[in-house]
Amino acid sequence: MIADSLLQSLNPTQQSTEQSWEKLAQQRLTEISTGQVQPVAAETVFDQVNKPLGA
Repeated sequence: MIADSLLQSLNPTQQSTEQSWEKLAQQRLTEISTGQVQPVAAETVFDQVNKPLGA
């Protein structure tokens, strides 16, 4: 909490930006909760991204 407050004081965000992120996060949570989308494990995503790169 203290670190977050310090970071906010050094780099304040615009309220509209913060509200947009909160709205998007809630939308994503709803999509997952209702089964509209299926979550994908981060490991799977990174494997798919790195495969074409030869990593």
